[in-house]
Amino acid sequence: MLVANSIKPFATNTGIIKMKTLQDLFELQGKAVQKYSTSEVYGDVFFSYSGHVNQMDVTYYPLGWDKKDEATKYEFTTYLTDEGIQAMYWWIIVNLRVTNRK
Repeated sequence: MLVANSIKPFATNTGIIKMKTLQDLFELQGKAVQKYSTSEVYGDVFFSYSGHVNQMDVTYYPLGWDKKDEATKYEFTTYLTDEGIQAMYWWIIVNLRVTNRK
C-alpha cells in the first residue's frame, strides 16, 4: 500500500506512475469543470484555489447542489506540493471519473 510520502519515490524509481505537474492538474480540473457544467453527467463539483497559500479544495455533490441537504458530500483539500498535486490529480480521476487519456 502506498502512503502519500512514498508516491514520489515510487513513481520516480519504478517509472510505473508518471509524476503529474501543476499544469496537468489544472488541465484535468478544466476537463472536470467542463464535464460537470454540461448535461453529460449528473452532480455538481466546486473547485477553489488559494494562490497565496498554494492550496486547492474540491467539493463534489453526486446528487447535485440542489439536493445538498440530503446528499452525500465528498471533499478533498491539499497543498500543492509534489505529493499534493499527485493526490489531487488522482482524487479527481477516481472520484469524479474524469479521464485525462485521449
